[in-house]
Amino acid sequence: MARLPQHGAKMNKVKIGTTIEVDTKAALDGLMQATPDSLRTPGEAIDYIANIAMGLQPRVAKTVDVACTEQIRVIEKEMKLLPQDGSREMMWSDLEATRSQLKRLHEHFSSYYEQDGVPDELRRIELSGGAYALIPSNWIVLGTDDDAAKCKNVGVIELGEEFGGTAPHFAFFHNGSYCKDEIIAEAGRAWSSGCNPRDNHAVMGSGCAPVDSDGIKTSGTYYFSDLRNASFYETRGIGAPYGAAIYFESL
Repeated sequence: MARLPQHGAKMNKVKIGTTIEVDTKAALDGLMQATPDSLRTPGEAIDYIANIAMGLQPRVAKTVDVACTEQIRVIEKEMKLLPQDGSREMMWSDLEATRSQLKRLHEHFSSYYEQDGVPDELRRIELSGGAYALIPSNWIVLGTDDDAAKCKNVGVIELGEEFGGTAPHFAFFHNGSYCKDEIIAEAGRAWSSGCNPRDNHAVMGSGCAPVDSDGIKTSGTYYFSDLRNASFYETRGIGAPYGAAIYFESL
């Protein structure tokens, strides 16, 4: 294995002082012990991992991402078929831990390429502090324009395979904290009521009455994430997933 980075006076290096989690230190030590001739310092181990996980070619990222999303679908099907006995809780916990890791990998790798089916139209929503969000026009927004104007963050919730892969994304507004159960129930009511995203150009319409009072709270699989600042993607020379990001007005 070639050393990463290579040694030499021409190598561009920078010293970073930081604190890492104990588990991270243990993982780096394990990697160094497994490859003592290639990775001799924590810095080299970090560089090696960074080269694998970042700066990816779109084709490489998409290949890994497709594998992750396929496994997520497989695991969700397994979760629905778990036996209704004492072993269910432990088996569910193991599957959920695996699904969670795959989900994080999906979120990471999908940011390195333009996903198929990205909507052409984006909707602008004004946030607090002179910021605004651009999201696909086919996402359902949970909240009002007034709610958005008081918040600086935009959360996103995705529904799992229980909904046949046809459920849209849902966007909601917050300032760093929110009740997941309430958001899940609201998204579930919106989806089960048959709301069409095109029917609510800015906010959830009051005409979409709940059909299932519990929404997807007790029956669905769901994923939470937050929109990133557009500068995160601009500095990396990549596009935001689905074109969704938060921007700030230029002075």
